[in-house]
Amino acid sequence: MKSETIKVSRIGENIYALIEDGEIVEIRIEDFTQKQNAKTGQIYVGRVKEVETRLSAAFVDIGGEIGFLSFSAKRPDYLVTGKLIKVKVVHSAHGNKSATLKYIGEVSKNQAQIQLLEEGPEWGEWPTPRIASSQEKIDILEVMGQLAGRSAEIEKGGNITIEPTTALTAIDIDASARIAGGTNQGNFNHKLNLEAAKEIMRQIRLRNLSGLIVVDFVGAPSKIEAAELMTVLKASKTDTRKCEILPISKFGLCEMARQSSGLPHHKVLGLEGCNYWRRTAIEALNALAEEMRIAKGDIVVLDICASAFDELEHWDFNWREFLHENIGVRYDIRPNYAFDYRVSRKNALSDLRH
Repeated sequence: MKSETIKVSRIGENIYALIEDGEIVEIRIEDFTQKQNAKTGQIYVGRVKEVETRLSAAFVDIGGEIGFLSFSAKRPDYLVTGKLIKVKVVHSAHGNKSATLKYIGEVSKNQAQIQLLEEGPEWGEWPTPRIASSQEKIDILEVMGQLAGRSAEIEKGGNITIEPTTALTAIDIDASARIAGGTNQGNFNHKLNLEAAKEIMRQIRLRNLSGLIVVDFVGAPSKIEAAELMTVLKASKTDTRKCEILPISKFGLCEMARQSSGLPHHKVLGLEGCNYWRRTAIEALNALAEEMRIAKGDIVVLDICASAFDELEHWDFNWREFLHENIGVRYDIRPNYAFDYRVSRKNALSDLRH
């Protein structure tokens, strides 16, 4: 399998897309609007603060920050409260979520204190990235836009709906405008379910979904059909993340539990919680920058919701300095209370509304 990593640099974030056989299979978003002690790829000596067997996780002090280290059902011998261990940052902290850690080994005698041992790349264990072309940037941002939605299309018709809740993620399959290939409803349902199963596993990986996931297949699959669906689900799992898939019930429900590693993208992209205005601020500022690049001397105006503007004002990243040094100073930012953001030009016909 041929794989590569492509990087898109934007104001406030770096986006890394993992490509396998020409298809985007995973995305990592590294937000640098806020200072972070632990960054993706870094290796630390950390001290085990607490072990929560109920959560199958430990909390590890890596120096000014507590990281989250998950484990399988059985508690590993190395997770002893107060013990120093060597860990790697898989995902940096985001919002109110702690950094996600991975255990990589015991510490040596000269590492008898909490410390940063090694810097690491933001893209983690993925191949060294190359910079995205203009078209690749468009494609990656388009996929990110799709991840901000609740549905995904099935290749030969139909769609799946993904509904995250506090307790679980529910996935439903809908034939939509899919045309039946015959009069046998059971056969139609099974073909739809088979194709949906592949797309569901792709979306789970792409959206970084974890925890309990419940899939509601169409109809009530027979034992033979259920076995075939299980084969497709397991064969379509293409990453190394632990994912336990339970047998499909007689009602067509399939439960799976996927190991957590960082926030799911619907939270990173601001669909819920405190990240909404941060996401709006990032999108607005990048829209401003894009318009400034083609403004040809016009003053570009960014009208932005006051909540998103307040988010901008509290960034640790100096975005004004970045704009002045890399793009220009001919812009005006005006807080408002009517809409998320709008970019326009003074004395110009262009008026891009979002």
